[in-house]
Amino acid sequence: YLPGTELRMRCEMGLHPDLQLMAVCRTLMEDLERAVFEAYTDTLKTRVDTDTPEEMRWLVMFPKFNQASSQIVRQRYGLVGVTKELTGDWIDGELSEALAQASQDLLP
Repeated sequence: YLPGTELRMRCEMGLHPDLQLMAVCRTLMEDLERAVFEAYTDTLKTRVDTDTPEEMRWLVMFPKFNQASSQIVRQRYGLVGVTKELTGDWIDGELSEALAQASQDLLP
């Protein structure tokens, strides 16, 4: 579902298992949401299975977080986490600054 080059990173940090976050470029998140909606409404499936890409499963299973303190992060990224509270704690601060800086030359 991704044209061109893809960079995926996963990091085990030994923290509480509820501290999980997926940050993707906003346009990709919108494309994935459309694709998963079409796939499951066209076939009348009622549950997501393991054949569905992990990113699409996350979009279905976890709440989206739209209240990042950084306007750049809100505009450029879609964020999903186990809970909105933990995602907010996770994203604000140094991670938010790093995402904003990393996206300067890469994302619209």
